[in-house]
Amino acid sequence: MHGHVGGVHEGGREASPEAGVTFDCFHVQRVMNRTVDEVRRAERKERPELNRTRFPWLKRRGKLTASQRERLDELLDPAGRSLRTALAYRIKLSFEAFRDLPPRLAQVYLDTWCRWAGRAVSHPSSTR
Repeated sequence: MHGHVGGVHEGGREASPEAGVTFDCFHVQRVMNRTVDEVRRAERKERPELNRTRFPWLKRRGKLTASQRERLDELLDPAGRSLRTALAYRIKLSFEAFRDLPPRLAQVYLDTWCRWAGRAVSHPSSTR
């Protein structure tokens, strides 16, 4: 599969050398959700409050049931800031804000987001 994707990427570069790489938001969001879930699965071994909380972390806030929203809010409460899952979720949410920006602001936001998310992953305690 990777060879095919790389071939498509290379073909695109040959056909349009001035074009940048484009990622669609659906696939980026899928990667974000997978990452949040992987962090949650690893962390729940030491944090039992994360058991049975998969869907609140992955669904859009507007699609949560009242009980899921309440549970997520409890986990995101300042006392829950030590949760690595909460940090991963905040990174995901802050990326979602990027999608709604006008193009003139998007590049600056994305550059800032990449620096912040990179620091958050490297040094989670310094970004809370």
